[in-house]
Amino acid sequence: ANQLAHYLKAQGVKAQTLVGLCVERSVDMVVGILGILKAGAAYVPLDPAYPQARLAYMLNDSGVNLVLSQSWLTLPQESAVEVLYLDKGDIFVGQAQENPEVVGDLGPDSAVYMIYTSGSTGRPKGVIIEQRNLLNFRQVFEHQLEQLGAQNSNWLWHGSFAFDASIKGILILCSGNTLVVASEREALSPSQLLALTAQHDIQVLNLTPALVPVMLDCLEQGDRGHLHLMIGGEALGKALWDRVAAYGTRYDRQALNLYGPTETTINASYAVIDGEVMPHIGKPVANTQFYVMDNRQQLVPAGVVGELYIGGAGLARGYLNRDELTAEKFVANSYFDPKDSSSCQRLYRSGDLVRWRANGELEFIGRVDHQVKVRGLRIELGEIEQRLVEDAGVREAVVLAREAGNNDNRLVAYLVPREGLTDEAVFTEAVREQLRKTLPDYMVPAAFVVLEALPLNTNGKLDRNALPEPDLDRLTVEYSAPQTETEKALALIWQQLLGIARVGLGDNFFDLGGHSLLAIKLAARCGEAFKVTLPLREIFNQPELAALAAFIDDCDRGLQAPSIQ
Repeated sequence: ANQLAHYLKAQGVKAQTLVGLCVERSVDMVVGILGILKAGAAYVPLDPAYPQARLAYMLNDSGVNLVLSQSWLTLPQESAVEVLYLDKGDIFVGQAQENPEVVGDLGPDSAVYMIYTSGSTGRPKGVIIEQRNLLNFRQVFEHQLEQLGAQNSNWLWHGSFAFDASIKGILILCSGNTLVVASEREALSPSQLLALTAQHDIQVLNLTPALVPVMLDCLEQGDRGHLHLMIGGEALGKALWDRVAAYGTRYDRQALNLYGPTETTINASYAVIDGEVMPHIGKPVANTQFYVMDNRQQLVPAGVVGELYIGGAGLARGYLNRDELTAEKFVANSYFDPKDSSSCQRLYRSGDLVRWRANGELEFIGRVDHQVKVRGLRIELGEIEQRLVEDAGVREAVVLAREAGNNDNRLVAYLVPREGLTDEAVFTEAVREQLRKTLPDYMVPAAFVVLEALPLNTNGKLDRNALPEPDLDRLTVEYSAPQTETEKALALIWQQLLGIARVGLGDNFFDLGGHSLLAIKLAARCGEAFKVTLPLREIFNQPELAALAAFIDDCDRGLQAPSIQ
């Protein structure tokens, strides 16, 4: 990392310079982040799993001139940026191994990273986080680890570095502890992740609520309660809250429910999960202020629902190249007191509806807009709707997040075609494929419903409550009934996981609403039902019921494919 920093400085990289980083989760990823930060610059994470069109937009919008990458990855051809390959090693030759000197113009207000989040206009927006923001979060994170009694714990990095919680791994490394980077294969296997935690003395695991049930299943099946849990990314339902609390009681471990938008630097509050109380998001972290206000920006009393405004040391600079949006979301604090050193001049409008409890804890109620969380990832439904109406065959489009059970949301798109359809299935599949060219997989709806017109209320406005629940059985391909015992048993597992009444031989697991977390559960259920080890790779390679059942039969006959090395 020091050698990389020296090289970057020699290329003119300095404070406030944005440097792109497009790498798979690996040692190169860690070296890239550290090298950029040691050079005094700010990194822009570019997940190589994103569609090329989205990466092209991020590169163009951020204005980066330099991207650190790996030689086997492909960047958008239309992006005129210089690319350095970290895996080739030639850029390190002849560079000093000592820490570079501190950059003279580096200060608390200098950018440290910029992360893109979903945007309601169809354009992702870059959130700029500064040095002072990260310094404050480091203190918050250290306090959280101390509360868990895990201040000397090593850390497991198993998520995408394009989301802000990933910076915890770098902070752990900088504190002198070990950072373990899970491979792509290990990250998709709960049992392998837990094996890594045991092998490397990792005491805390950071999870989204959607991943918690399958991890608890694995922990409890092996009677291994060695982990404290940090859970964040979306609201935690009562059933899962109680289950996590029961795990903590059984194994004498603690779990924290973390809350915080990207714009407030990862965590703005947190609560210890306790089965004796209803779910909540706790109290503000250090150097952070919460204001719960009505639509006139007047404070509301305890027990009354209002919008949460957040101020303090974690508040981001704003959005890159989006001055109007920054002014709309980062507003002046009308309650600012210049005589109070803890008072803040700016507030972030979170869009979250909350209410104070009598004991000073905050309860999360919902959203004031159409932003949702799916598998812990923040999504502006308007961005998906914008992409849908860009399709030549779509006249109108609305996207909703429907509750699918197990603290999981499922995106459903409602489409009004421009002309009459001869084949609805062909139309929706074409729309789905078009979306996959511009949006990450987690933003592609699981189901599509075609309507003659969108329902309106008496005021002539869209009536979202009147939109029908998707009939997933009707949306599947032409039905062909399972025949063999394996096919019938596998179909039943799909029905239970996906919440649908009928599955045919030609149905695709992912087209019916499956995703990577459900694939993990599917592999585990198949292991129990068929007494085989089903590699996750095969679910992605053979997502149709008939093909996957045939693979399982081959495994049963001892023809299982070797694991990935």
